Amino acid sequence: MSDLRLVPAAVLVWACTWCVLCGFSLVAAVILVLNVAVWLWFGKTGQVWLSTAAGASAAVVAVMRMARAQAYRWSGSAVGTVGGQPREGRHGWLVRVAIDDHPGTIPVFVKDATGLEPGAVVRVAGAAKPSERPGLETFTVRGDIQVLQPPEGLAGWAASVREQFQGVVVAHAPDFAQGLLPGMVLGDTSLQSAAEKQAYIDTGLSHLSAVSGANVTVVTTAVALVLRAVGCGPRAQLAGAAVALGGFVVLIGVEPSVLRAAVMGAVGLLAVVYSTRMQPIHGVCLAVIGLVLWDCQLAVQWGFALSVAATVGIVVLFPLMYRALGAFGWPDILTAAVAVALAADAATAPVVAAMAGHVPLTGVFANVLVAAAVTPVTVLGMCAVILMLLPGGLESVVLWPTYPCTWWIYTVAHSVAELHQPVAATALWVLVVYGWVLYLFGTDRTRIVLGTAGAISVIFLATLGWRQLTSGLHPVQLRPEDVGVVATLDQVSKDAPPGIKVWVVEVGVEKPTKTAGGIPIISPDSKLSQTADGAWYIDVAR
Repeated sequence: MSDLRLVPAAVLVWACTWCVLCGFSLVAAVILVLNVAVWLWFGKTGQVWLSTAAGASAAVVAVMRMARAQAYRWSGSAVGTVGGQPREGRHGWLVRVAIDDHPGTIPVFVKDATGLEPGAVVRVAGAAKPSERPGLETFTVRGDIQVLQPPEGLAGWAASVREQFQGVVVAHAPDFAQGLLPGMVLGDTSLQSAAEKQAYIDTGLSHLSAVSGANVTVVTTAVALVLRAVGCGPRAQLAGAAVALGGFVVLIGVEPSVLRAAVMGAVGLLAVVYSTRMQPIHGVCLAVIGLVLWDCQLAVQWGFALSVAATVGIVVLFPLMYRALGAFGWPDILTAAVAVALAADAATAPVVAAMAGHVPLTGVFANVLVAAAVTPVTVLGMCAVILMLLPGGLESVVLWPTYPCTWWIYTVAHSVAELHQPVAATALWVLVVYGWVLYLFGTDRTRIVLGTAGAISVIFLATLGWRQLTSGLHPVQLRPEDVGVVATLDQVSKDAPPGIKVWVVEVGVEKPTKTAGGIPIISPDSKLSQTADGAWYIDVAR
């Protein structure tokens, strides 16, 4: 870790690109001048040339692409290619479309995303308005998207794999696993209900259903450690992990976010497997420089910052975590997997807090509780996807061991989400908490950390269990305007209209529950009655 020669170059590339995309080109120039002055002051001529050349190149590339983006004029319609998985929002779907004449992607908001798979050729029609976000996405479009041609080649095959795996999961997996398995294995969250997605967001577990560098590291590291266990040498381990990495990308798709995760995951793999033979921080720096030069929009995306933070966490903290956890005598693959998960979580939590303004402290314990369950789901799920493509029907058998793990993740997420007002912390407090945890790990006091976490977890789960036993139903009288009636749980608004005190969902609610904001959700089968004057009498959860 002592060799950090590429760190200044990587920082300058990112900083200069960010400044240009945010409209601070002069600031980028000042940063470059200060960089030259500082390194000359310390007599580091080599760093002057290396870091300044990298930063200046990034600034020039960003200026050229920004000029192209600002010169583009929306004509009301255009033909392009879907650039990634559609994301469901409060008022529809967000689809990013790549158009030949535009250097980036165009955010398009539509009501229905059916058939909009990555790689599909589409026609976009709608009204444009200026974007409030920095970067190449200078405007957004709200309108309609017509599919002209479904995805072909690798993109089409990846879409077919996702569809087939959905069918396998729906046919064989229990309800609690149907939303998690496609998400944790392929990054496909289409089977997750709105309430389930919100539960994972509220508990800091939504990252489990996203393709990330940490996710790639878990899969490739598992392959390398299995090969090591059967006596294969370092070259065979690396070759096997490389094949797994390539298969991972092919199965999920070659969209930009997947390629970014693959690059960062490869760096994380080298840090885990070869941390004693190489300087993996070089890999992180080269990955940052290459990715930002390839797609300068990454410099202003929180997702990229999270991916880099997770990879840096694995590179820097994994040896510490692995050495500390090794004292417990766990199997090597479990020790490495838990160490990777804890290192990535410790590094990304402050970034999440900075992005959202706060992070629920209960999310820290939720991530610790589910850490050991993540690797079996990810690795065995990927094995099931591969077996699904072969004759024999063995994929359903391989999925069986994942069900207890998915049940545990699902239970932790929904139990923690039921808290009315989870305690939140700013980025500074998150840094303080994780700083103490890392200090205890580094001073061989791992048992104190795990013992404290275990005690808090037991108390926390016991409290939740007591609340569930002592809570019941009590009658509440409401006016007609206090009740929101919707057909399905997905239609429950995250931000309820003023005056709504309870949601009645016609289909999909088995027992009374609550929204993230504490508004009761019930089904018509609950003790529900309405008087002649229109008043509702409803039994809701306490």
